Amino acid sequence: MKHGIVESVEEEFENADYRVAAAKGLFDMVAAGRNSLTVKILANIDSATMGGALRLSAAASSLDTRPIFVGVKTRKGVIEDSVYHRFGVPAVSLAGLKEILCNRALNYVEKGGSVVYVDGEKMRRRREALGLSLGNVSMSVGVSRKSIAEYEKGGRTRPEIAERIENVLGIPVTMNKSHSENYNNRHERLYGLEAFVDRKLKKLGFDTTPISGSVFNIAARHDDVILANVSESGRNFRRNAVMLHGIAEVTGKRAVLVSAKSSKNSLEGVPVITREELNDVDGIENFEDIVDEKLSADL
Repeated sequence: MKHGIVESVEEEFENADYRVAAAKGLFDMVAAGRNSLTVKILANIDSATMGGALRLSAAASSLDTRPIFVGVKTRKGVIEDSVYHRFGVPAVSLAGLKEILCNRALNYVEKGGSVVYVDGEKMRRRREALGLSLGNVSMSVGVSRKSIAEYEKGGRTRPEIAERIENVLGIPVTMNKSHSENYNNRHERLYGLEAFVDRKLKKLGFDTTPISGSVFNIAARHDDVILANVSESGRNFRRNAVMLHGIAEVTGKRAVLVSAKSSKNSLEGVPVITREELNDVDGIENFEDIVDEKLSADL
């Protein structure tokens, strides 16, 4: 069932002129376009866990994208064309994703019922262009002046109130809110080569984010972002290299494979650095030079 959903999601992104890179594990694809997204596909949205949502958010942040779950149902039944949330990450149906890619506003299902988000600046400009005061609009809509002022700050309201505001102003004022809440990644316990790589990159001056279950298990940020797949055994190295290369191409990031030992300079277009080579690096510029040399050696 999931395979069919994956194909349908890829098709929706391609129809919207997004570039897509496939992955496995923590997320299923990265789509770069008007609103770049890191996507996890779940047949049942309720199967999402807090740990998975936190790691998905961390991976998406490292890629400068937004995390999103796409699924078919919850325990209550088939997902409507609304945006749900699972541990701070938006969750939508395939139809809901299509509406988002078409930049159409959706209802958000939160505690207390459905809400929509208001483009406050657009609402304020239109109100002033029509020569209406906050009081004029509040009387026509049937809410308090304070509520209208809050909406103009970018607030949220019930769909029926938003519709009344749009009738008064004569323009659409709702918008999609597709970013996650600000969750910090949990502390990841690292061992062996991963722990060494994390310490070394920190010492070089990178800000690192370990992300278990992802095709890149350490993301390192300085002026640029390095997506590192660290593997003690080299298991699935080639498969991971293919996915990592695709993700780097789509997002404009740099990728490296770090192995205990390897005779290769690069694999599937991704430079391979050994523990010994990384241990000898004495600065970020030196690290970047080695990465470039590895790629040039195989051209």
